[in-house]
Amino acid sequence: MAVDGGDPANTGSTLVVVQLEDVDDNRAVFTERTYQFSVPENSAVGALVGTVTAVDDDLAPFNAVYYHLLQDSSRGFNIDPHNG
Repeated sequence: MAVDGGDPANTGSTLVVVQLEDVDDNRAVFTERTYQFSVPENSAVGALVGTVTAVDDDLAPFNAVYYHLLQDSSRGFNIDPHNG
């Protein structure tokens, strides 16, 4: 939830969904069950908000993980396709 410094304070929040898809033997899994990040009100556009990490137990090169946001949940957020 976002909270500004006003009086009364304005708040807002958004849910961003990162989905894992896998096409080989072992499923990729996130290293955390959920991730929660805070964004300061005066953050610059493009500022790093946080990083998510997933791992795949398949052998290389089939253990590569690529990240993307679902179009309807991105709401102005971007994700690095290789680093989460």
